[in-house]
Amino acid sequence: MLPLAREKSDYKHPFPGEIKTVRDLSIAYGAICDVMRYLDDGHGLLLLFIIGSFFLQLIITPYYLINAIYTSTGRINSIFLQICWCIYHFLCMLVVVEPGYQTQKEMDKIQVLVFYLMRFVAPMDPMLVDLNIFYKQLHENRPQYTPFGMCILSRHLTVTIIGAVTTYLVIIFQFRAYENK
Repeated sequence: MLPLAREKSDYKHPFPGEIKTVRDLSIAYGAICDVMRYLDDGHGLLLLFIIGSFFLQLIITPYYLINAIYTSTGRINSIFLQICWCIYHFLCMLVVVEPGYQTQKEMDKIQVLVFYLMRFVAPMDPMLVDLNIFYKQLHENRPQYTPFGMCILSRHLTVTIIGAVTTYLVIIFQFRAYENK
């Protein structure tokens, strides 16, 4: 059991530093939320352009890869180069999107830990007041990386982009096959 989660029924808290620690964590969480909002407001347009460029690059590069597979006769280095470019563009997209997902995951972990602590703190404990404030802050203050509110930077965005790329490639090759007839 966590040292902070000891049940105490008296008003005197055995570790006065724990109350200050919860308050400091609450203040730090608020500061991190402010930084997230600042990043979202200040660099949202840039993030939107970056995500759009990843989308276009992930359409164009596999298109040339599939063309290289069907048109090149024995030019394995051309196919290998296109595979490397596809992997590179996908990894670049993950480098931009994954921090947003990890931030949300850590916020969820903090919320679970605060709920856990609230269950084990005695009703008369002064730390309960700070935990309640922290709980309300966690519940009401949930910033996300959303460039201009168009999308949320998370793994769902990665899956959506991959699905859209696949759809576009299928459409492109269907039109190409139709033109060749």
